[in-house]
Amino acid sequence: MFLSDKLLGQRVPEQAKMIESRLVQAIADPAFKLVDTTGLDDEYVTRRSAYDYAYDALWQLVASRRSAKNN
Repeated sequence: MFLSDKLLGQRVPEQAKMIESRLVQAIADPAFKLVDTTGLDDEYVTRRSAYDYAYDALWQLVASRRSAKNN
């Protein structure tokens, strides 16, 4: 992982519900339908919409909660 070996929501578990709520809001926000169009010569351009990133983060948050319950 980037910052630690913990999944999203495990570093600060008391904030997990707030993070989840904000991600759900982002997914529903029409502004997050914009596609990543970082400079055309940028090798990190994914051409994905912002809500795709929010959905991925939400999935990680839910998966980390389920993983913690199973351990």
